[in-house]
Amino acid sequence: MNQISQVIIESDNKMVIKLCSTKNVPPWECAALVKDIRQLSSNFVRKFSWVPRACNKASHWVASQAFEGSIHLDWVSILPFALSVICKEDAYVEALS
Repeated sequence: MNQISQVIIESDNKMVIKLCSTKNVPPWECAALVKDIRQLSSNFVRKFSWVPRACNKASHWVASQAFEGSIHLDWVSILPFALSVICKEDAYVEALS
């Protein structure tokens, strides 16, 4: 069985990335979020990375679809067409950066 042991966690929110990368106490506004991220990522070798918003459209799309309950559980195996287009755009923007 393949298990994931290393992850890269990207966000366009510099403050959250910085707080997740350190043991600093977060402001109350994002304390629950930072606590959850720290806890969920604690079992992995992890790297937190800030990315420009223009390069973060794919993760935004997945999060939006999950929030709406409209993404299939097999989306990783069978990439939805809309997401494949966004991934190509993200890769292009990243290559230009």
